[in-house]
Amino acid sequence: MPRKKPFSNKQKKKQLQEKREKNRLKNLDEGSKSSNGNSADTEGDEESEIGGLEKSLDERRAAVDKLHHQPLTHRQEKNRKHDPNRYRLQFDRESKAEIEARKKAAQEPLEYVTEEILEVSLESTYNPGSVLDMPKRPPWKYSMSKEQVEQAEQEKFENFLDKIYDEYKHSELSYFERNLETWRQLWRVLEVSDIVVLISDIRHPVLHFPPTVYNHVVQDLKKDLVLVLNKIDLVPPEVVTAWKYYFTSKFEKLRVVCFTSFPKDENERNKDPSKVLSKRRRRKRCFFPVGPRALLEACENLRGDKVDFSNWARKLSQQEKGEEEGIIYDDYGSSEESEEEEGSSFEDVEHNEDILTLGLVGHPNVGKSSLLNGLIGHKVVSTSRTPGHTKHFQTIFLTPNVRLCDCPGLVFPSVVGKQLQILSGMYPISQVQEPYTSVGYLAARVPLVDLLQLVHPENRADSGGEGGVGEENHPWSAWDVCDAWAHKRSFLTAKAGRPDVYRAANSLLRLAVDGKIVMCVYPPGFINKRDEWQQHPETEEIALLQDRHSESKRLRLQENEVDELSLHLLTPPGWSKRDERPSSDGDDEQEGEESEVMSSNPFALLSDE
Repeated sequence: MPRKKPFSNKQKKKQLQEKREKNRLKNLDEGSKSSNGNSADTEGDEESEIGGLEKSLDERRAAVDKLHHQPLTHRQEKNRKHDPNRYRLQFDRESKAEIEARKKAAQEPLEYVTEEILEVSLESTYNPGSVLDMPKRPPWKYSMSKEQVEQAEQEKFENFLDKIYDEYKHSELSYFERNLETWRQLWRVLEVSDIVVLISDIRHPVLHFPPTVYNHVVQDLKKDLVLVLNKIDLVPPEVVTAWKYYFTSKFEKLRVVCFTSFPKDENERNKDPSKVLSKRRRRKRCFFPVGPRALLEACENLRGDKVDFSNWARKLSQQEKGEEEGIIYDDYGSSEESEEEEGSSFEDVEHNEDILTLGLVGHPNVGKSSLLNGLIGHKVVSTSRTPGHTKHFQTIFLTPNVRLCDCPGLVFPSVVGKQLQILSGMYPISQVQEPYTSVGYLAARVPLVDLLQLVHPENRADSGGEGGVGEENHPWSAWDVCDAWAHKRSFLTAKAGRPDVYRAANSLLRLAVDGKIVMCVYPPGFINKRDEWQQHPETEEIALLQDRHSESKRLRLQENEVDELSLHLLTPPGWSKRDERPSSDGDDEQEGEESEVMSSNPFALLSDE
């Protein structure tokens, strides 16, 4: 056997470069073959922009599957009982030409928009009556076999995708779910539910309210629909009131409920809306949400004559009493074992006339699982800031005769901009290949430069400038905002030590998704009638709901702040107690690095309130 020869890093780097070049040429050859000679009849710029739209639908789907494929572990390959790729999110993959074009656009000066641009309607987001519908489950009978049912569903879903791609270009479409297994979860939940609860983030409610869901549930299935405007603590109360009346005026059979799992604390209550929240809010194991009573009243108005809601009302009274007395519920059911015991699969779910089933549906990251935990009073299902965390629908009994069914989040087809989808949390930020235009979309609507007190790269002292804060004489671009934020947070590349603009862009997007930087949209005509909405009677009621906090909770928050201050004073510089601090329910491993920075000195470079 010949002796092994040393292989230097330089040789390895050259080998990888040759391999990438070989794969690039191979992809170019495949793209030219798939065009079938029609490229001469089309515009070259259009072909580079749409990035291979002339490929067959099967090839596009294969590329998407390859992008989102997760490798199997040895145990999974051995028993094949669990496939991690079955319920994963699947979105269309963007071409390299499209990504590079957006990177160049991100370096152009920002075009600031007026506040009237933030007025958004359902018609501008979804095209009612077009092919941008939801795939409906084909008719089936109990006499059909499992293979026959799945084959009919597969054909129906493929026809649905073909119609969309035939009428719309790839660049005109937003991200939407292409995984049939996820749509099947929605179909099962809609079938087993008596009342469908559609959860919407109050910051972008029209984006999270597809009219096709309302039409399908109310007209086709003949069931009741309740819209929950979640996270109402993030926007002014007059915005909540305006959106509530907007939906009730357009959909007469719709019931609207305001909800939040985490009411405002003392820091957020007096918070200036023009400043960034400088502390990460620690989430408790107990839940004192705002809105369960309103949801109970809506269900009583719909099914009060058929279902006994006395147990639910008694449970809410106990939770409200516990909130007043400062009682913390034990975190039973938060482990994986208890989740499997309390939850049930679809095979165990049967329609029962004596049990009322509430189906929780909606887009990813709108707070469906958090709402379920808030209704129960403690953590029973896991949550995450990463969209697509819930893989399979799960059922939890709220009372012996009221059952909650949590559906995985899925994205419906629309024509809304992809940047707004990313900022609303519907797309995993860790998978965003080009985050700069999304930051530009945010900076054009929110004064990021003033909020974060950024210094333009041309004005920094290391660039020969005076180091002043503000725009000075240099126009800002999305790239400049990311560069300035990277410099302020000391996000540097590993070798060259340059500002890491990609990491800074991801950081800004996470701040927007988490609600630290709030960008919300308004219903049509809100700007001209803002004063009227502020004087509306329901606005004051919603403001009281947003600020609802008992004295005992304020005392507990003050005790926590004293403990954190003592820990900060006793902690040596540069040492982090990240492992000893309880993590919030929505954190995941991808945010570990940023959480470490925020836990030791959260947003130290931002101005204190």
